[in-house]
Amino acid sequence: MLEMTTALGIRKVEPTASFAAVVDGVSIDALGVDRGDRHWHVLLDNRSLSVHLVGFDAESGVYSVKVNGKPMEIRVRTETDLLLEKMGFGADTRKKAGSLKAPMPGLVVRIPVSVGDTVEKGDALVVLEAMKMENMLKAAEKGVVESIEVAVGTAVEKGQVLVKMR
Repeated sequence: MLEMTTALGIRKVEPTASFAAVVDGVSIDALGVDRGDRHWHVLLDNRSLSVHLVGFDAESGVYSVKVNGKPMEIRVRTETDLLLEKMGFGADTRKKAGSLKAPMPGLVVRIPVSVGDTVEKGDALVVLEAMKMENMLKAAEKGVVESIEVAVGTAVEKGQVLVKMR
């Protein structure tokens, strides 16, 4: 079971074996055609939707999409995320202080900070491209960039240190 937050509110989503989902206990069937370049044509509840994936913030689990041209943000949380939050261990408590590590393998496409920069919690540190999506990796807390361990164009592995903070 997943929990999804949209502009319409929070909904529980349970993936099924077919191209369908259960949202708040109601089965929703959808047919989708991948048009490439992060665009899909989706038929949902007899409605035709054009869906474009704009980006994904790996740390918050928020997908930025445009549905029929209207910008939306969708946050997907797994059962593990929900359990950790219930226990008081939200996403912020799971971040490793002092360094930013790659949450997935990918390619570094932008580094909007320099060594010595003072950053606030939530400031962009690295933009990582993975599976044709740009993922903005942000500072977990206020600090100063001590070192940048990668360069633009570098392929990185999951868990690799990208930026060290103090």
